Amino acid sequence: MFLDRFLRRGSGPLILMYHRVAEPAVDPWGLAVSPANFRSQLDALAAARSVVSMTELVERLRHRAFRGDEIALTFDDGYSDNLRAAAPALNAAKLPATLFVMTAALGREREFWWDELARLILLPSGPARAAVTIGEASHDVRLGIGRADPLRRDAMLAVWRALRSRPLAEIEAVLDALAPTLGAPPADPADFPLTARDLAGLAGGPFEIGGHTVTHPALTGLSEEAAAGEIAGGKLTAEALIGRTISGFSYPYGDCDAATAGRVERAGFRWACTTVGASVTPSTDPLLLPRVAVPDVPGDELLRRLERIRPRRARA
Repeated sequence: MFLDRFLRRGSGPLILMYHRVAEPAVDPWGLAVSPANFRSQLDALAAARSVVSMTELVERLRHRAFRGDEIALTFDDGYSDNLRAAAPALNAAKLPATLFVMTAALGREREFWWDELARLILLPSGPARAAVTIGEASHDVRLGIGRADPLRRDAMLAVWRALRSRPLAEIEAVLDALAPTLGAPPADPADFPLTARDLAGLAGGPFEIGGHTVTHPALTGLSEEAAAGEIAGGKLTAEALIGRTISGFSYPYGDCDAATAGRVERAGFRWACTTVGASVTPSTDPLLLPRVAVPDVPGDELLRRLERIRPRRARA
């Protein structure tokens, strides 16, 4: 009955998933929302919905006290443009958000690995070829003439799939091997992660900080010891940097199962976000909260798309 009541108001409570507020040279993953569209989205959300913090949304979930129009804003990874572009817009709109941070990336003058891979393969203008070994398999990367070559995206996705389950040090070694032969333009410092000092500043407002592991691995493929270390290690590092306890977590790649959710809870997290694109319901497990990825569209279009979101249980 209660579920029916809040669904008649629209999509029901939603958690939105952002990564970047920027206009990068390449964005095959759809992680970036332009600054202009982000400001438009904040204005539209503030006018149409109740924008609340993740802490408030989870408390309403625990007490089954939803109004039905709640929206919570979250950011994954820890891009430096969260400080340059997202924070000023959130402050101007007086809206809260949560930032889930990959702690190993803080302060590094290097892109997140998935962005570096996209730059290396998608941005070279001329033909190129490289061979790399990932695990036990060899991958032949061939780039045709021109950035519009459709085979480039296929090559990037094949390498991404092979790398995703590997340790970060191995991933970066593969990228280091690819870089000299592909002729990509240099990295843009605007695409780098936050520094530890940046994170401490953001934690004072408008962001609450959450955990996102140390090195952003696919947790279900790790041993119990390694997964627990990634989850707890990221939490402890983030807490030391901001000087307060954190209670929320985001699964890298949305990769989770019952065992992983259990490890997250044992590490001291009270709630965690997946990437299941659905609305929150009174019966949603706080350790399996669904989230909706935000497209790079103006605010009115975002509202129209959100109205089509419906509940779906986020299963481990």
